[in-house]
Amino acid sequence: MASQREPSNIKGISMIADGINHAVPTQNELKFATNWLLQQKLVNAEAKKYHLTKTGLTMFASAQIDRNSVLSIWENLEIQLQNF
Repeated sequence: MASQREPSNIKGISMIADGINHAVPTQNELKFATNWLLQQKLVNAEAKKYHLTKTGLTMFASAQIDRNSVLSIWENLEIQLQNF
């Protein structure tokens, strides 16, 4: 969500995460999550900024279908990632 318009740094990603579940992720949580997403080729990193790959964009677009809120999109993404 943080990189919809342009690549985002860790601070931007953290702010989106805080907005979704009202809890700022720790540095370790962000590092683990971004490393996992990079390994799965769902995001790319360039100059300390992250953006979705084509696969990541497709997954995100699919998560938004028939969803009315950010929380429901997030829940759908969680399901998709568990099955990835």
